[in-house]
Amino acid sequence: MKDLSEQGKCDLVLSQFLKGLGMGAIMTKSKGVVGQLTVFRTAKSFKEEGKTKRAPSTRKVTLRTPPMVKMIWEKVQQDLRWSMRALAEVEGVSASTMRRLCRDNLGLTPYKKQHWQVLSKATKAKQLKQGCSLLKIL
Repeated sequence: MKDLSEQGKCDLVLSQFLKGLGMGAIMTKSKGVVGQLTVFRTAKSFKEEGKTKRAPSTRKVTLRTPPMVKMIWEKVQQDLRWSMRALAEVEGVSASTMRRLCRDNLGLTPYKKQHWQVLSKATKAKQLKQGCSLLKIL
């Protein structure tokens, strides 16, 4: 019962609402399955509009499409000195979109990775021995 879709939750709330239960009673009856916000939104939209289906999203289509990713990858491979801001301006997208594209899709980072020296077991043991001898002196 916990794995209901959003429409399933709305249908559950609506069926209980049509039986004459109040919003508080619906919430206590479906505790852990349907949240308070879903109950209130569903009941309100049914009272006002007579339906529970929500309008489709007005979110813009993503700009991080495979052709865009490929084009940015080719530009970066030709010249590694591109800044995120300059790339975004040339492509006509926001700087945050370009940073997200480079980080998530291309695996690029805005910094150079540091390489550390790997110590062998013998070197570690020698450093430990020297550290202990220094502590004895103090």
